[in-house]
Amino acid sequence: MVSIKDVNRIWLLAVLIHIGGSLLAAYAQIISGGSLLVCLGIGLGAGWLAGGGKWYQAAAGGIAVPLFFYLVTWGLPSGYRASMLLLMVEMDLILWLRAKNYISLGKYCRIRPVGPLQLMAMLLSGCLMYFFCAYFNAWSEVVFRNYVGESLTAVGQNIPGSLLIFALMPALMEETLFRGILFQGMGAGRKAALVTALLFALMHMNFNQMIYAFAAGMLLSTVILVTGNLTLTMGMHFVFNGLSVLVTSLLESSLVQGLLSVHIGSYYPLTPVLYEKGHLLPASIGTGFLVAVLCFLAILFLMKTLGKTPTGKEGQAAGEDPSVPGWTGPDWHMVTGCLICLAFALSRELM
Repeated sequence: MVSIKDVNRIWLLAVLIHIGGSLLAAYAQIISGGSLLVCLGIGLGAGWLAGGGKWYQAAAGGIAVPLFFYLVTWGLPSGYRASMLLLMVEMDLILWLRAKNYISLGKYCRIRPVGPLQLMAMLLSGCLMYFFCAYFNAWSEVVFRNYVGESLTAVGQNIPGSLLIFALMPALMEETLFRGILFQGMGAGRKAALVTALLFALMHMNFNQMIYAFAAGMLLSTVILVTGNLTLTMGMHFVFNGLSVLVTSLLESSLVQGLLSVHIGSYYPLTPVLYEKGHLLPASIGTGFLVAVLCFLAILFLMKTLGKTPTGKEGQAAGEDPSVPGWTGPDWHMVTGCLICLAFALSRELM
């Protein structure tokens, strides 16, 4: 049995499932009825795991998940349906880890309620996170191709479904796995924040996303360290991804065009460009760096002042937890998982 605290093996397992799930989801789009069969299997597994091995819970999952899948992905391209299937496969992994280790994900991962002030801080921080990550994405675009921007071209066909596939589901699954299970398994301290941010970046398996995903991972890990509340990072992650979907889907609207035209000197916070016509743009680089630093500090201020639960143990920030055995460091499982991610990223750039 894989222990919830055996983070090295969990990481390798997550990488292999991510790759296997991607292949499964891709082939499911080719074979007639493939998506339905995969959905049925995922639903049966999710129902079985969530319901403690009861057959009627499995049956309910087998009905609910395919129905949910087809409602969400109605009218969307096959690539979007494949993304949804992959996220549901990762959901089954999380449910399996929970079932095998007899834990409450809410308590173990510190998924806690938020009050009105925390909600306001979460929403505002998610918006600031967009500007923070845009600067690092601009740096990555100097060298690497932006696959995410290309993949979001059809989100306007079904905005609610796109928000669920590219914003809500990733926020729930990725935060539970990285800032929840892996972070707590590593001792919930500063070392855990750094390592989980690196693993989060690698899991994206393309160099363009790795750069800003690492910055985002460090930011979200800092929020966990300050507040000890995974709900806040889930909310920030959702707002960040959701803004990307909305900006792309409403690109032709006067509102979005107006926002895109906002600039500080030569720097455009929503769509920054740091390299043009074979030359770096020093003014944009300097202004963007200042904007990113100010966004980070503003988020930190919001979380320190509004993000914490006012009273009781629930408001304690994350830190080195004496009840969690100390993580001894990476072993061959973790190194192998990292090398696989880098190999896939390199193969994508060479294709």
